[in-house]
Amino acid sequence: MRIILIEDERELAAVLAKGLQECGYAVDVGHDGVEGLFMLENYQADVAILDLMLPGIDGLTLLQKARAGGGENPGPDSDGKGDNS
Repeated sequence: MRIILIEDERELAAVLAKGLQECGYAVDVGHDGVEGLFMLENYQADVAILDLMLPGIDGLTLLQKARAGGGENPGPDSDGKGDNS
């Protein structure tokens, strides 16, 4: 399973990626909303984990743009806050 992880705090991103990799997941890491949008539109992944407060494009806007763009990953059905869209 491949995961896209977008987190601007580099130390946190590294810890999360390492933990996921130790559990057997392949992880692609981005550090801002612009990079995240590129990754969501162009990379094949099973799951995306997005920080809500990202520089460049915030996480919710990033999710909306990725869904509208119809790239490789249409986006999850939940925003993690219980508000299914």
